Amino acid sequence: MVEVRDLKPIEEYSPEELLDQLRRHYAHLLFTTLAFLRERGVDPQEWMAHWGQASVSSWAFIQGDGPDTMMYWLLLNLAAGGARVRQVSITPRRAEALVSDWPGGDPGRALRKAIPPSELDGLYDRFRPVAATLGLTFEHRPQGDAVRLVIAEDRRR
Repeated sequence: MVEVRDLKPIEEYSPEELLDQLRRHYAHLLFTTLAFLRERGVDPQEWMAHWGQASVSSWAFIQGDGPDTMMYWLLLNLAAGGARVRQVSITPRRAEALVSDWPGGDPGRALRKAIPPSELDGLYDRFRPVAATLGLTFEHRPQGDAVRLVIAEDRRR
């Protein structure tokens, strides 16, 4: 049995160690949520759509900005979760990025192996309602061991 007094004091953990812990926790939370939904017969896509809709208001600070700004904040969120940003391409009306290894850490790797790719790729769908509210479109598609993300101006507006 480990005694608490023998453990490293929490205040001695570096920001990098704390971030790594948070990434593991985040990936584990996603994994257990998707497993819970599947066990209860709830379509994970329904949950992801709700998650996206519920987060729309938190993106209001970039209302009126272009695809490049949304891509910046989206990539920052994914990188905080352990994603590796491999490539970014920005034009005035379109932003593209190639990301991999999300969710990150050991639980993220386990999640990417245990969850069907269609469900895991569906995690990106939560950005669709955000993009729509901002007058943009959002698409994602698998590309090898990565995912290509595309944010563009909505030409219908």
